[in-house]
Amino acid sequence: DILYGQAGYDAFIFDAAAFDSTFDTIQDLNLLEDRGIVLNDILVGYSPTTSVITDYVIITNTGHQQYDLYIDRDGTDLAFASEKVATILNMPDDLTDVQALLNSGDLSVI
Repeated sequence: DILYGQAGYDAFIFDAAAFDSTFDTIQDLNLLEDRGIVLNDILVGYSPTTSVITDYVIITNTGHQQYDLYIDRDGTDLAFASEKVATILNMPDDLTDVQALLNSGDLSVI
């Protein structure tokens, strides 16, 4: 799927349906305008007070303003392997610091 937020306050939500051996493409994530990326009930055993978010979420820079979002649902790469769920295009901001995204609210785990 190709996802467009366009004008206004948008959130790109990933839930269990994201793990279908395909990935979405986000065309216009705007961290100043949008809620950002929301992980909805997919991180097994994740606790915001004791877990390390980078055990579960990895974002890699794959080219000019392009990033890939990987999720490891259990944070251990044992029961679930890391899976690419999205490519983010046209993103001038650096997305590779997942902890900073979580701290700023640009990444939410619900």
